[in-house]
Amino acid sequence: MKMILMSVVTASLLGSIVGCSPTQVTASHYYQFNPPVNEKLLDVTSAPVVLLRKVKIQGVSQSQALVQQLQNGETHIANYHFWSAPLNELVDQYLLASLQSSTTAATILPEAKWLGRYKEASWFIDIEINQMVGTANEQAVLSGHSYYYQLSGNELQLKSSHAFNHQTTLTGIGFNALVAAHQSNLDSFATQLISQLDGLQQGQ
Repeated sequence: MKMILMSVVTASLLGSIVGCSPTQVTASHYYQFNPPVNEKLLDVTSAPVVLLRKVKIQGVSQSQALVQQLQNGETHIANYHFWSAPLNELVDQYLLASLQSSTTAATILPEAKWLGRYKEASWFIDIEINQMVGTANEQAVLSGHSYYYQLSGNELQLKSSHAFNHQTTLTGIGFNALVAAHQSNLDSFATQLISQLDGLQQGQ
C-alpha cells in the first residue's frame, strides 16, 4: 500500500482581551487527504472509458467535523477538528486520483467533467458511503455499497453491486491517527474497486 502523506492545516482563533485578563485561545484543526501523485500520463482517447460519479455520503458521516461512535452507541461530533472541505468532495478527489494511478486497463474520469464522453463510457461507478467514522475500539470504519452501471440506449442499467466494509486499527492516539486510518481504508477500497472493475471487464 502506498505511503501517502496526510496534510493537516491548523488555524488559531484569536482571543480578545477583556480588561487585563486574556481570553483562552482555542485552536481549530483542519484535515484533508493528499492524493497520490499520478505518474501515469492520462490518455483520454483510449478505451474503455469508466466514469466515476459523485460519491454520496449518508447521515452524520457527512458532517464537517470528524465523527466517532462511542461505546454506548452514541455518536460524537468532534469539537475543533474538521475536514478542510465537504467530506464527499475530499473522498471524490482521493479515490479518482488513486484509481487513475492504479490501473492502465481503463481511463477513469469524473462524470461531471466528461459528459461529452457519456456515450463512450463502458462503465459508470456509483458509490454510496453509509459510515466513515472512528469507533470506541480505536478503529476507523468505511462501509457502504458500490454500483456498476452500463448505458443501454439513453438509460443506465445496473449490472452489478457490491457491499464494502473496511476497518483499520489506529496506530496512534488522536485525530491525526484517525485520519490516517481513514486514508488507509480508502486505499483498500480503491484496490477493491479496481479488482471488481477488472472482473466485470473480463466478463464482457
